Amino acid sequence: MKHQLASSILSVSLLSASAWGDPATNQPSWDPTLEGAVHDTLTIETDEFLAVPQAVAEEAKHPNASQFTVARKAPTVDLALCGGLEMNKTLHPWWSAWGDLCVARDGRVYSGVGDHGDEVTGTSKVYIYRWDPKTKRLSRLIDVNSLVKREKGEPTFAKLHARIDEGADGRIYFTATLNNGGIARDEKYKWSEALPGGQIYAHDPKTDRTEIVACLPARRCSTASRLDRKRNIWWCNLDGDKANALWAYDLTKKREIFRGPEGSVAMNRNFALARDGSVYFNGKDFAIWRYDPKTNRIGPTKSQFPEQFMRCSTDQSRRGEIFGITVPDGMKTKEFNLFRYQPTADKLELLGREFTTGHYTTVCVLSPDEKYVYYIPGAPGSPVVQYSIAKNRRKVIAFLGDPIEKRTKHIVGSVFGLKLSADGSTLYAHTNGYSYQGDKPKEGDLGKVGWSVVSFVSIHIPAWER
Repeated sequence: MKHQLASSILSVSLLSASAWGDPATNQPSWDPTLEGAVHDTLTIETDEFLAVPQAVAEEAKHPNASQFTVARKAPTVDLALCGGLEMNKTLHPWWSAWGDLCVARDGRVYSGVGDHGDEVTGTSKVYIYRWDPKTKRLSRLIDVNSLVKREKGEPTFAKLHARIDEGADGRIYFTATLNNGGIARDEKYKWSEALPGGQIYAHDPKTDRTEIVACLPARRCSTASRLDRKRNIWWCNLDGDKANALWAYDLTKKREIFRGPEGSVAMNRNFALARDGSVYFNGKDFAIWRYDPKTNRIGPTKSQFPEQFMRCSTDQSRRGEIFGITVPDGMKTKEFNLFRYQPTADKLELLGREFTTGHYTTVCVLSPDEKYVYYIPGAPGSPVVQYSIAKNRRKVIAFLGDPIEKRTKHIVGSVFGLKLSADGSTLYAHTNGYSYQGDKPKEGDLGKVGWSVVSFVSIHIPAWER
């Protein structure tokens, strides 16, 4: 090999965010100030989280809207902004978080952030952050592109879109991707022997050492992954234009154990893992397809969505149910529905709009006691929704938007990462959004004068509300 893997020892820094910069470009970091923050984390306690925004109240009047209640007691919210993100006014990087979070067994939370930078020239950036709930500190942990030493002209990753998962060995597994992983086979990407495409990384929290476990098939990347901890199998979708396919790597045997036909996955943003090792995914004609671990083959089930796809899904409950939220084909309608799927009976039920008239929702999580499904749809006010499975009711734990912006001049945006603590008392999320200085800019000017900044929130749900 002409390349050598870079040193994988990466120490956690507890420096304040403003101490960081970009050594390669000598660009300074700019970090919004959180007035009243302790160790760069602001704790907010206010009943304003329970105020229903006017836009939401108007949506709720629609005849097809799903109705909701609001919690009686407001949660306490810890807010931290991802620090050390290079903010160049000319380049104006679009920092964002697209993959799901991981809550490790020690309670610490991992999330990934990328800048949508120039991957072809090798200047894009992807970082892993870690939140420690004991100290209430968010620290930048891993510079993903530093794990392989690049030669000039070789690509760098720009996003982390797939999940972050903890393995049975206690290590944290993840992969990174391009701005559009579906075109990874384009000749403009000069992949190498050391970096043939996407890779599986494993970080050891005990040593803060990260290593490359395996490479995905050459010239392929992934936007969706899931680790089957029981069987120690890492699943992902191999992205490609009309070539999406499931792929599985056995972390114990250190080899590929399944690769689906190209084009067999219809919508590549999510698949569900069942307790028996089956994998359920979006197939052609809006049908739910299944990977059968006994036969090592895929095939259609009898269940089919009405011109919708499965966008996100929970773990399978002890009762054998998988819950999730759909997205309409091509986003042509507002048919964003909650669903329940029972694999044993092959039974699919639509449970109504996920919130009011329907909003794009990318991630949901089942509570440890399996009473609720939590999610944060892309609705006005950034509502934190608690769906009661038994009652088929939606309750808003908090509207995050206005109270946070009022205190910090940070606008909470879309949520692609969401997890609960082991006891179900704390909901963690990272959100894409903007921060600004001075007076709030007009909506059309926000991207010109505001900075795209990823925030991390810990939502402490009152015991009364759960």
